[in-house]
Amino acid sequence: MTDVEEYLAKKVTETMLLNAWLRTRSPDIMPWKRVRVGVDVDYKKKEAYKVLKRYVDCIFIEKDILYIVEAKLKPKADAIGQLEFYEKLLLETPEFRKFMDLPIKKIFITLQDDASVREFAVSKQIEMIVFKMP
Repeated sequence: MTDVEEYLAKKVTETMLLNAWLRTRSPDIMPWKRVRVGVDVDYKKKEAYKVLKRYVDCIFIEKDILYIVEAKLKPKADAIGQLEFYEKLLLETPEFRKFMDLPIKKIFITLQDDASVREFAVSKQIEMIVFKMP
């Protein structure tokens, strides 16, 4: 049984993966989790747009760098596209305007390596971390 199959059998979720990884970072960071990004819509149209809300797994600031983090149990190339899209939406999000002078780094966390996904991530300047759950 692979590590990923073992974690799936233990019902490890992406949130658990993210939280375990965050515990390995500096205790000084204050992460925002499940952050809605993008421009808010007119209140009257809000219900219609509910399905269009985009949520970043985690955003945090460390050493004057703003990090956007996406966690997936399996290495999926679509997570790379998600991170790029979230960066674009973050730049449009009014609540984050005060942080727009900071450099942005994107991180993809997963439980297993995949050379082609890693190569794709590197080509998009995204750090891919294969995290071993404790």
